[in-house]
Amino acid sequence: MNKDFDTFKGVFDSLSTRNGFFAKLRVLTMRYRWHTLVGETIARRSCISDFREGVLYVSVTEGLWAHELGLHKRPLIQRLNRELGMNIVKDMKITIGRLDDMEESDEEQI
Repeated sequence: MNKDFDTFKGVFDSLSTRNGFFAKLRVLTMRYRWHTLVGETIARRSCISDFREGVLYVSVTEGLWAHELGLHKRPLIQRLNRELGMNIVKDMKITIGRLDDMEESDEEQI
């Protein structure tokens, strides 16, 4: 048996490189570690909203935070890909808007 498929992680890693759905799933799990990637201050004002065709979409509360994230776009993409263990994220688009209610809904489930 191929060593890549010896573990669930190996199977998931392999699927992530070949299938857009699994790549998206892998990237969107970074929502839960967003604060460790960008810091608590920026994380309170931003969130990962989507991932499609290599582009990470990030929502921020106002223009100042869009500018701040934009200044650190390349290093952030590199850090994300390093955390993911592969080069999935090719670009990042930042939009100003409402943040996901993800954290609140997660707390309600606990």
